Amino acid sequence: MEIEVGEEQLSKEWTSSPGFEDTYLETLSIYRKIAERLPTYGRAVFHGAVIQFQGKAYFFSAPSGTGKSTHIALWRKYLGEHVGIINGDKPILADDGSRILAYGTPWAGKEGWQSNCCAPLQGGCFLKQAERNRMVRLEPKECAELLMRQLYLPSSPQAAVRTLELADEITKRIPLWVLECDMSKEAVRLSFEAMTGLDYEKFCIGG
Repeated sequence: MEIEVGEEQLSKEWTSSPGFEDTYLETLSIYRKIAERLPTYGRAVFHGAVIQFQGKAYFFSAPSGTGKSTHIALWRKYLGEHVGIINGDKPILADDGSRILAYGTPWAGKEGWQSNCCAPLQGGCFLKQAERNRMVRLEPKECAELLMRQLYLPSSPQAAVRTLELADEITKRIPLWVLECDMSKEAVRLSFEAMTGLDYEKFCIGG
């Protein structure tokens, strides 16, 4: 896949995002063009953060400012080197026919959390702030809207249909959850044990 960005596209980015340097606007333009074309290849850009644990990927998604970066930082605090970060903001999700894969991208949010790797997606979690911690498994029909809010929807009708098809496969094949949580060790334990099926205490490094 070859991507080119011309002066017209850069001008549009400058109009919608004034005050940014040309180099940033150029990368933003490239990102948008890639996101528009990815569905042709069974892929889509996803707004969320993806971590890796024992070679398997798990995503956390929430509106900006809700706390997904904080929750991931807590995973790293309590689970240490067992946890790697594939991407902190805009990973790519792909269906290779037998698995849903999560890929890192250069567009990694303000923390810059990213790595050039991929891993099979094993679970996903939509975060909601709450005073008490609760993890709820979603039925496929319940999570379609939540998932589509976070997938980049292309302007092309054909590409949009392919994105909807990918979302449908994700909801059918990947366990998805809502985590109502504060930012605590208990919230990490809940999300870890639900998504991995493992005993949190065997991997926790304390703190």
